Amino acid sequence: MAAPKSSINLLTAEIRPQGQWDRIYAWTANTAKYIIIFTEMIVIAAIGFRFVIDGKIAKTDDRIEEQKGLLEARAAAETQVRQLITSMESIQQMEQSKYSLSSYYERIQTLIPTSITLQSISVDIGDSSIIGQVSNYDTLLLLENNLKGATDILSNVTMSTNQSQGGIINFAATFKLNLGTN
Repeated sequence: MAAPKSSINLLTAEIRPQGQWDRIYAWTANTAKYIIIFTEMIVIAAIGFRFVIDGKIAKTDDRIEEQKGLLEARAAAETQVRQLITSMESIQQMEQSKYSLSSYYERIQTLIPTSITLQSISVDIGDSSIIGQVSNYDTLLLLENNLKGATDILSNVTMSTNQSQGGIINFAATFKLNLGTN
C-alpha cells in the first residue's frame, strides 16, 4: 500500500472568532515578550553599571589612602618648615632691632647665684637653657625666682631637678628669650 500523501498548510484560516483568552495569549506571545526582554536588558545594564561604579569606588578609596600617606609624610616636613619660619622671623626681628644674643647672655649670667656649679648655658633664638648642680634647694629656689622674675627678657621658664648622690642636686632650666626687649 502506498502512503497517503499529506501536505502542510502554513496558512491557517481563522475559522472562529478570537475569544478573550486567545487575545491575551496573542498579546503575551507578541507584545509582552518584548516588554519582558526590554526590562531584562535594563536590569542587566543596571547590574553592569553597578559593577563599574563599585570598581571606581574601590579605585577612589585606594587613591584616597595613597593621598593620606603622602599628607602624613609631608606633615613632618611642614612642621619643620614652620619652625624654620619662626626662627627666621626671630632672626629678622633681631637684625632689624640691632640686638645680639651676647647682651642676653650677660643679663642671664647676672641672674645665676654664684654658689651654683654650671655645666652649660645655652642662649639661642628659640629655646635657651641652663644646666648645672647646686648643693641645696634654697639656692635652686633663688635661681628659679630670679629667672621667673626677669619677665622683661625671659618667658616660659620651666625647671626640672634630679637628686644625685652626696646631696648634690642636678637641675635644668629652660626658657625663651623675649627678643627686642633688652
